[in-house]
Amino acid sequence: MVVLCPQLAARGSAMLSSRSATTLSYRKQCPRDNSYARQPLVIRMATHKEFAQVKGRKAVFKAEKSGSIEVTEGSRKLRDYMSLPPSEYSVLDADKVTRIDEKHFRCELGSINFLGTEVSPVLTAEVNVKPRGEGTVIRVVDAEVLGTGLAKKANTSFMVLSENDVSWRDLEDGSKQMSSKTYVETHLLVPGWVPFSVTAIERTGNMVMSTVVDQVVPRFLKQLKEDYIVWADGDDSRSATSSGLFDVDVAEETVEETEEETVKKAEDKEEVEVVQKVHK
Repeated sequence: MVVLCPQLAARGSAMLSSRSATTLSYRKQCPRDNSYARQPLVIRMATHKEFAQVKGRKAVFKAEKSGSIEVTEGSRKLRDYMSLPPSEYSVLDADKVTRIDEKHFRCELGSINFLGTEVSPVLTAEVNVKPRGEGTVIRVVDAEVLGTGLAKKANTSFMVLSENDVSWRDLEDGSKQMSSKTYVETHLLVPGWVPFSVTAIERTGNMVMSTVVDQVVPRFLKQLKEDYIVWADGDDSRSATSSGLFDVDVAEETVEETEEETVKKAEDKEEVEVVQKVHK
């Protein structure tokens, strides 16, 4: 098996373009303060209890994606492949994924523009094998965001709920089908200096996250199939045979258009509310 860390929506959680994704760039609205100049900061994921106790505006980003891929069974059975313990998993992308222990893996995502500053999400995924070789369940159990500069001023809090359910089944023609069902949900405390409404932030965040999972899940299944074929042919090295799992292309123009559309709707709503108050 290979490891897929359910993506962080700390990139919206953003779970995540390593190049151009953003949950709202705030290029003009973001506060400027040179005193925060490149000072490193680590923001750790809050627990359910901790996040519930935090006061302030909270945004929620959600995305889910299901996919499947057909595979021809080799000399080693697919059920046996799905029964492998996490300790025998390929990390798939050695540059981004490292093994912590027998069932936990650390996934380092690329830098992203988040709330007007560069941040780097890091996830800890836990892998649990289903009984009878039915598949695996991969969950994010911890996360942190590494940032500099304005990230220090954000002073935000976040929580990630993410799961990737991997399974397989027999097809009528004798071949097999591997499937992945991924769900990502990120809760974010919106920094007080952010000028947009929660609705505006969620709209853009949901768009980014949906784009991310739409690209990552099919790529994961393709790489999972390739890893099975190598293993089925007798290769037990479990070395990473692929890369680029988390390389996601989120067109910056699309994000900006969504932001502008969201802001325009928010402004129109405010104008309506002002008119209603005047007529009361």
